[in-house]
Amino acid sequence: MEYMDFSPLPAPEKSWALVTGAATGLGMKLARASARAGYGLILTDQAASLPRLESDLEDLKIPSSRVLKMPMNLADPSEGVALLHSQIREEDLDVCILMVCSDQYSYTGNFLDQRVDNLDKMLALNVGATTVLCRLFGEDMQRAGRGRILLIGAPPGASLGVAGACAFAGSMAFIRTLSNGLRKEFADTGVGISCMETSTLGRDGSLTQALESTCVGFLVKEGLRDEAVVRLSERSIISHIPHPTNLSSFVCSFLLQDIDQSWNEEYLRLAQEENFTPLPFAAEIDRFQHAPLSEATSALLVGFALLIYVFARSPGVSEGTSRVLDACTSAINAIFTLDYLGRWWCRGLRFSYLFNPIMIADLLSILPFLLRPWVPAVGELELTFLKLIRVQRIYRFFRPKAFKSFLRILLGPEEAQKYESGVREVRPYQLQVLRTFGVVFTLLFITAALFYEAEQEENAQFGDIFSSFYFSTIALSTVGFGDIAPLTPQGRTVPWQQESQMEIPRSCRIGV
Repeated sequence: MEYMDFSPLPAPEKSWALVTGAATGLGMKLARASARAGYGLILTDQAASLPRLESDLEDLKIPSSRVLKMPMNLADPSEGVALLHSQIREEDLDVCILMVCSDQYSYTGNFLDQRVDNLDKMLALNVGATTVLCRLFGEDMQRAGRGRILLIGAPPGASLGVAGACAFAGSMAFIRTLSNGLRKEFADTGVGISCMETSTLGRDGSLTQALESTCVGFLVKEGLRDEAVVRLSERSIISHIPHPTNLSSFVCSFLLQDIDQSWNEEYLRLAQEENFTPLPFAAEIDRFQHAPLSEATSALLVGFALLIYVFARSPGVSEGTSRVLDACTSAINAIFTLDYLGRWWCRGLRFSYLFNPIMIADLLSILPFLLRPWVPAVGELELTFLKLIRVQRIYRFFRPKAFKSFLRILLGPEEAQKYESGVREVRPYQLQVLRTFGVVFTLLFITAALFYEAEQEENAQFGDIFSSFYFSTIALSTVGFGDIAPLTPQGRTVPWQQESQMEIPRSCRIGV
């Protein structure tokens, strides 16, 4: 979704979320997410489907005054939607969130065999009702200067045509186009509009991953935060606090890293797919290691290790300084070793996982540290720089939407607001340039360090790390002055290894 500013919504206890198709599985999940965030619910669906909603929402203990069920046939846009809109205005309800399950009527089969009345019903519901809902409630939101509209689409809408589902795929393509067009028209009104496809749901159908990149992503975060507070209260961790909801958002967000239920469900699904047995606290460790803040911290630690590596191999470093730098490197390697073991633990100590390419690179980076006490021949060999391969994961945050979210996680929402005006000035191609530069730097640094480790004892031309950087630059740029060259067999294999193993990811190429 493109980066844009949305006006803040009023307090949830004074606002309402309208969910159409609420009796469907996805519609109910959207309703529950809204309820957990504190919003009142206006639920619409076929009259026969609404009675079971009470049992679906019973565990949330929502006051009856905050749940309105309006049995209405939305397949008639001119009457059903207009009547729904007028009833809500008569009740003077502030609907600041509209979520439309536009994919709830799927009619498929050979096109010429499909009944005309069923086709008309599907198009009226998926296309007509969605359009009129956006028209009427969008006008109210624009007048108020804030609001959120979420349209639910289906994967066929992204295709150029699906045999056996021609009309349905066309209706879903309309939803995508409508969402994109409305987002542009409402760009400067403070109203956010997104389209979420069902294909983005988690492996277990959870909303966490699918909603977080939409204009209503805050529903997942706020709902999970409230659930976390409740669970912590039940465990008596914060039972001495009379009102758990007064906990700061920062503390709740930190605690969520350990107890996010949706992540646990995703992890258990992964364990089933990859056929390994989850070990104690494995899901929590996996969540912690994959958190954006943890990845940023790991990247900074790798950067610090690289600075130490370069400084320790520069001319004129005293013996005392060298010992201090070696101690710092050992401490960093110990942390990397714990991280390596933690990731193996999260995969059930499965032996085959050790042959994952990233795990092999990580093992090589800490291998000299592990062998040095027992294998004197290792000497001063250091391969910590291979951690740069894993740091490439951080480049995925170098995209407009992800970059904004990353700043909020790193600095906090209030502090990040000071820099949002500057973030708006950053163009996607500029972030692409940074990603490409990062990959090229990774390739250059690893090549230079491998040359140095292979040649330093045998070749006086590689007496310091800067000579290796010089040779790596002219070798990879194919300039080839010929004034410096590797002599050892190990050094001569480095260029081939780098060209065959290090490839710039497609997502980091300019113009892709």
